[in-house]
Amino acid sequence: MQQRVTFALTYEATLTREGVQVENMKFNSDALHEAYLTYSGRVIVKLDPDDVRAVLVLLPKHGLSDPIEAFLTTFSYREGPVSLELYRMTMRSHEADALARGVVGGEVLPFVFERQLEKIQSFTGPSVPTTTPRKETQAAVHAGALPAVQVAQNEGSATKSLADLLGESRLTDE
Repeated sequence: MQQRVTFALTYEATLTREGVQVENMKFNSDALHEAYLTYSGRVIVKLDPDDVRAVLVLLPKHGLSDPIEAFLTTFSYREGPVSLELYRMTMRSHEADALARGVVGGEVLPFVFERQLEKIQSFTGPSVPTTTPRKETQAAVHAGALPAVQVAQNEGSATKSLADLLGESRLTDE
């Protein structure tokens, strides 16, 4: 629990009867609703960027020392963790598809989100449209062939030129 709080992204949100909202995602739980009955106002929300399905909510003025776990109510995806970056990418993809159909704004329905998410996760093309799998493999081989950079600890200058750092390594575009 302590590790989840320490390495999570921190947001400030308002506790309402629907729970808390962070980056267009709504979170709620029975325990959070009970806390709302005696406390309303600003809370601190800890969001794990590796899995947005649950957050920890801290009530600073309520006197509770333990965070309250709240779960995503915007959609439910049972297949596994959904990272924050994957969530953002899915939302941008949905907005682009809606814009292409001429629909501006509107709410993302849970089944639409899941369909968009599965579409992104099953994509098999190259990551950048101008690259090919061969070029990506070649870049990885070149990166692996680079020598390790050793920075001397006792030198007077803390910065080195790029030529000094690369040494004798040469990259080709073959």
